[in-house]
Amino acid sequence: MTRSYALLRLLEHGPLNRRDIVEITGWTETQVHSVLQYLAELGKIAKDKKLWVNTNGVFEKNYIQ
Repeated sequence: MTRSYALLRLLEHGPLNRRDIVEITGWTETQVHSVLQYLAELGKIAKDKKLWVNTNGVFEKNYIQ
């Protein structure tokens, strides 16, 4: 399983900040930054205030405007 896939599945459960992602996954800050940047560039996730959300998930209507 790739980190990108894992993070997308994780964000389906709700928005998370960067610190939460590091704690839950055990990845380094650099790894988290890389995956967040990659998925954001693809438009798969977006940042709402300080939280990252999956733009393809059920939380889209609540957090992306």
